[in-house]
Amino acid sequence: METQRHLDAKDATVGPVMSPEPPLAEQVESPIADRLGHLDPVSVTTPVTGVGPAVKRGLDVVVSVTALILLVPVMLLIAAAIRLDSRGPVIYRQARVGRDGVFEILKFRTMEDGADELRDSLRHLNENDGVLFKSSRDPRVTRVGRVLRPVFLDEIPQLLQVATGRMSLIGPRAMPPTMNAAIDQPFRDRRLVVRPGITGAWQVDGTERRRSIQEMARMDDEYIRTWSLGRDLIILLKTLPYVLSRRGI
Repeated sequence: METQRHLDAKDATVGPVMSPEPPLAEQVESPIADRLGHLDPVSVTTPVTGVGPAVKRGLDVVVSVTALILLVPVMLLIAAAIRLDSRGPVIYRQARVGRDGVFEILKFRTMEDGADELRDSLRHLNENDGVLFKSSRDPRVTRVGRVLRPVFLDEIPQLLQVATGRMSLIGPRAMPPTMNAAIDQPFRDRRLVVRPGITGAWQVDGTERRRSIQEMARMDDEYIRTWSLGRDLIILLKTLPYVLSRRGI
């Protein structure tokens, strides 16, 4: 399937023009365990230990694989609609920072080809502060994209990353390297001790567009420090009505 590296303005567009960045391998030094030596060991202690994480991982595999199988007809229809609607690839990839370093997320393309080149001219439409770019009036979103994004359908390919262990259904949001670097310590490193999730605490609280990246990082940190299977279930149950209300995540 044809792919492209495309900046996802829904949750990862960076406002100001940035200077050329070093290779991703230099931006994020491999395993998180190698980068926690400067932190107080107590500060990175989380309840994500014991049998719970194994159960969480098992549920991730069962749910993601089952969903991918059941959604094959839907994915084929979405791919055809994207092809007919606009020029460009069906799937795009974007570098994100996760527990095991830099990886690439996969999403259905919901913006016009080359949309990242236009982002600086649209900063006046930003509905958030700082490095996050959120705009309900973003003209780069395609007709198909305006249908897919509010109901979460553009995120379906990320189930592949859940099935292979790079992501979880629920967890901290995976950030692009530039945005991850903007998060204050110790939250920047501490949020990487677990797999990133497709959905999470701040994505379903209804105030994402009004939160700064630091506030989001603190919510992710609170999720990690108080993690339980019950908490994951609550977030999952909140996600469904949030998606059905067409607010997207």
